[in-house]
Amino acid sequence: MPSLNATGYLRPATPDDALAALGEGAVAVAGGTAVILHPPPGTRTLVDLTDALPSGITVEGGTFRIGAMTTLSAMLEHPELGSIYDGVLARMLALVGSPLLRNAATIGGHLGRGRLSDVIPVLIAFDARVSVYDGITSTMDLEQYYAAGLHRARALITDVLVPPRPGGSAAGFEKIARTHFDLAMLNGAARVTVDRGVVSGARVVVGETPALGSRVPAAEAALDGKPLDTPAIAAAVEAARDSVVVATDSRASAEYRHALVGVVVERCLREAAAHLGEAR
Repeated sequence: MPSLNATGYLRPATPDDALAALGEGAVAVAGGTAVILHPPPGTRTLVDLTDALPSGITVEGGTFRIGAMTTLSAMLEHPELGSIYDGVLARMLALVGSPLLRNAATIGGHLGRGRLSDVIPVLIAFDARVSVYDGITSTMDLEQYYAAGLHRARALITDVLVPPRPGGSAAGFEKIARTHFDLAMLNGAARVTVDRGVVSGARVVVGETPALGSRVPAAEAALDGKPLDTPAIAAAVEAARDSVVVATDSRASAEYRHALVGVVVERCLREAAAHLGEAR
């Protein structure tokens, strides 16, 4: 594991000052939990974002706006945010590391590092968006943020936006790990909207394959227009098994992850169905 040998420390007051400070050998520090464990090679200067980016949670027209410097603990403990989708978000956050880690880790830093995350699949399933500043502010889907590689660019997440829960929708989350505090061998999330007895919209996300969480369009298509019942869930599970690409790393083999894909997708969908009173 590389050691952190930084000799400089900056605490810019604005996003522009922060971007200007992020030159060669400088690394942004939000909560710092990732930087201390996995410092980028050649890090010489730490750029503390505490004063440059917002923190706190507000509700605007039913949308939750979460400042980048908001800790995971603050999200977990927020009475309205923590209870959305029948508490799925709070249950997921409670499985992210330890309380001490959640007290330090920030949502902007966590998403910006783009690795090892239970949070990403859930937020993608919720259609979360991020506001990103690289000299101008852009707002985009979280999935688009990763697809564009902005987590590797000189850009700062300023806010995370979680939209209102659509009517007739429910969600589920599943994480498979060796211990409560361990990193997932595979995780996933789902959000399903049912209208007049059939699925009118679905998000099925699988993560730690070991790639970042991403949607599984084939599984979503298998649900579309069908009752959220056992045959539809089985079809979505089979579609996920056939389409999700897995690999081996130090946590799990590709073969084991492939077997877990169906387990995770089925559990997520059955949790959502149970909240909706479907799939009996």
